[in-house]
Amino acid sequence: MTDHGVCANPHLDCNSRNSSGSDLSHESEGESKREPVSEWLLEDLWSKRIFYNDHESTLKELRDLVVEKSKREDNRHKFICPSMEDIPDIFKQLVLYTQRALAFSFNESGQIGDGVFNVENYEEALRAMADFDSFEVKLNSEIEKIGLCHNKSMLILSWCFKIREFLRMYKEIAHCKLSKAVSKTQYTELLRAFTRVVHLDPRCLCRVGTEREMQINTVNVTSTPDLHFVKNMPATRFQVIRTTLLACVEAKRQVSGPEFFCMEESVLAQNGGELLLEVQESVLFPRVLGMICWQSSVMLTYLDLNRKHLEEIIKGEESSLKKERSMIYYTKSFDYLVKEQRDELLETLFWLGYIQTMAK
Repeated sequence: MTDHGVCANPHLDCNSRNSSGSDLSHESEGESKREPVSEWLLEDLWSKRIFYNDHESTLKELRDLVVEKSKREDNRHKFICPSMEDIPDIFKQLVLYTQRALAFSFNESGQIGDGVFNVENYEEALRAMADFDSFEVKLNSEIEKIGLCHNKSMLILSWCFKIREFLRMYKEIAHCKLSKAVSKTQYTELLRAFTRVVHLDPRCLCRVGTEREMQINTVNVTSTPDLHFVKNMPATRFQVIRTTLLACVEAKRQVSGPEFFCMEESVLAQNGGELLLEVQESVLFPRVLGMICWQSSVMLTYLDLNRKHLEEIIKGEESSLKKERSMIYYTKSFDYLVKEQRDELLETLFWLGYIQTMAK
C-alpha cells in the first residue's frame, strides 16, 4: 500500500486507452491547451489532492455513504438518495426473482479455441435459457393473480424480456469464443443487457456532443463518457453513474494485509479523472458514482468531493489545494457471470436502477 491509498501495479497489462503520459497538446498559440484524462497518471490525480481510499468498501458501506452524503447542504440538485430499505417492495422482489432465475455460472477463464471451457459455457448458456423458460411458466401464474394491467405485472413482464435478452447476448458470446476472440464491443453490449435486467437504462456510447470538459488552471481537461446512465429531472438530465469501459485489465489481490484492489496505475488515474469531469453533470453534485468494467467484471467507485475543493482544483493554485483532500471509495470487483458474485451485486444494482429511473 502506498501513502495514497490503492496499491497500483505498473507491471500489469491494460489495453484500455493510451496511457503514455500527460503530454499536453494544443492546436495553435493563444488557444487553451487540451489534455484527455486517458493520459493522466496517478500523480496528476494526487496533485489535485484526490486519493483512493486505503481499503475497499462493502456494497452496503458504499450505499450508506452515498445516501448520507446526498443529504448534505452542498447537494446542488437537492436529490436525496433513498436507502435500500426505502425502495419499493417490487424491486426487492425482483432481486429475489433474478437470483432464482439466473442460477448459472459461466467460466470466462477459457481462451480462444479452449474446447473444454468454451463448449461447457455454450452448453450452459443453452441450459440457462431452457431453465428460464420453466421459471417463466411458474411466474405467469403469479402475474395472472395480480392482473396483467397492474404496474407490478408490467415491471415483471419487462424484467422477463430483459432477462431473455441478456441470456441471448451471452449465448452469442459463448458461441463466438468457440472460434475467435470476443471484442470489447460485445462485452459492452452484454453489460448493457445486464444493466437493463436491474432496471438501469444505459444510453448509447460516445455520441458527438457528450464530451466532458473542465478548465483546470490554463488546461482544458477532456473526456468522453463510454456509457451513460442518465436521470431525467425537471427541464434537464443528470448522470447517475459514470462508466469506464476497459478492453482488458489484469488484476490481483495481495496475499496479506488489507483487501484492496491492485490495478494498473493508468486505469485508476483515468477513472479518477473521469469522475472529476463528471461532477458537474452528476445528479449527486458535487459527488459522483462510477463503475469500472472489464469483460464481465464490475467495480463501483464513488468520488466524495466538496464544492470548495472543486473550486480550488479549477483555479489550480497549489498553495490552496494543499489544504484540501478528497477520497475515491471503491468496492471489490464482481463478475456478473458468476452466480455467487452476481447475487451479491444485484441488490445494489437494483437500488441504482430505482434511483435512475423512478426515484423523485
